[in-house]
Amino acid sequence: MNGRSILFAIWCGFTFATPALGQDMANALDLLASARERGAVTAWRSAHAAFESATNQPAHQVEAHYYAGFCSFALAVTPGVEDPIRWMNEAVSHLFRAQDIDARHAEASALLALALALGNRLDPKRCTAGFFNPGALVNRARHEEPDNPRVALIAAMWLTLNQSTVSDSHEKIRGRLSRADRLFANEAERDAPKPWGSVEHRAWRTLVLRTLDDEPRTAGIPASWADQTVLPRLFRTTANATDSKPGPP
Repeated sequence: MNGRSILFAIWCGFTFATPALGQDMANALDLLASARERGAVTAWRSAHAAFESATNQPAHQVEAHYYAGFCSFALAVTPGVEDPIRWMNEAVSHLFRAQDIDARHAEASALLALALALGNRLDPKRCTAGFFNPGALVNRARHEEPDNPRVALIAAMWLTLNQSTVSDSHEKIRGRLSRADRLFANEAERDAPKPWGSVEHRAWRTLVLRTLDDEPRTAGIPASWADQTVLPRLFRTTANATDSKPGPP
């Protein structure tokens, strides 16, 4: 099972829309909810196309680019998708555009970092990494919104995917996952459900901790383990467990 398959297994959750969003964005968010529930290439393509169309609305450009990037990212890691690097580069393009419009959009910064890192692994020659510094993007996102649970989740994913050996960072990975636990629980108590996050976090947490618990710290688990074992199961896991409430740790 490859890295794209695992990442596909986790990238799913719950969405909502209000009339204030405008009809195009409301429809796009509904399609995103459907894609996360079904985990199918055709569903992700439909959601992506809808958000791309919504980027023409000035009032919602930032979020439309962000979610178009999110859908592109999901497509890039979906098992069996044609030309995954094309979709990862599409994610980079939309997320960069969201950043260009709103430099303080922390979730776009964090997800852009993840897309750049995984795009470089998929195909270094075709990846549009350019002069970006993914690590700096993650740190900036954590600084901008330290209490954003989706930023905390992506930071935990980033750490897991970018260590020379996973066993070198057991406690740090557990610490970031525990922080995301707390932030998602706090968000569930005070805010309306967000379009994604809690289910993806539970899936990633379960898949990662299962391996950390099963492997001795001295085993020297290669960082590629997360690409090849965890990511391909991510969206498959979340597509079968989509809801809006974080579960117990």
